[in-house]
Amino acid sequence: MLPSGHIAAGILLGARWSRRTGEHPGVVIAGAVAGTCLPDADLLVPRLLGRLGVEHELRSGQHHRWATHTPLFWGVIAFSARRLAGRSSFPGWAPEAANLLSAGVAVHLVQDSVANTVALLWPVRRREYGLGLDRLPGVTDHVEYTRRYLSSPAGRLEGVLVLAAVVVGWRHLVKRRLQ
Repeated sequence: MLPSGHIAAGILLGARWSRRTGEHPGVVIAGAVAGTCLPDADLLVPRLLGRLGVEHELRSGQHHRWATHTPLFWGVIAFSARRLAGRSSFPGWAPEAANLLSAGVAVHLVQDSVANTVALLWPVRRREYGLGLDRLPGVTDHVEYTRRYLSSPAGRLEGVLVLAAVVVGWRHLVKRRLQ
């Protein structure tokens, strides 16, 4: 899924989460967006290594086969974050923030598994799982992928997500102005 879909899902998740907590909806929404975008931080690794002059065989278009797109990787991080957040030296909102980031990451992995395929069991197994609604297996060039993605079923689904996020975001802004 493209960043716009992950951001839209983060807005929707954050809006829903903020209704439950009732406190600082903008911060909650921003945290959810961060969580839904976090696994794609691995897109920066090949670029960073290239700029540093480090030879590598990593291709950013194949990032769904990296550790940051596995439940095991994020499970360890979520478990650790929740344990740390529960300590008395951390603020009271820290456990909720850890849960929100974990939920955002889970949403990201589900989105990528629906739109594409992901090596969810890496490093135990390299097989990729998912529905592949983008219908673009093997396309690793980002420009080509984006151009063709928009007309795929995954692209249309992402369009609906973005539209829903715009509506929810707009309603959230209007509601705040009326208060």
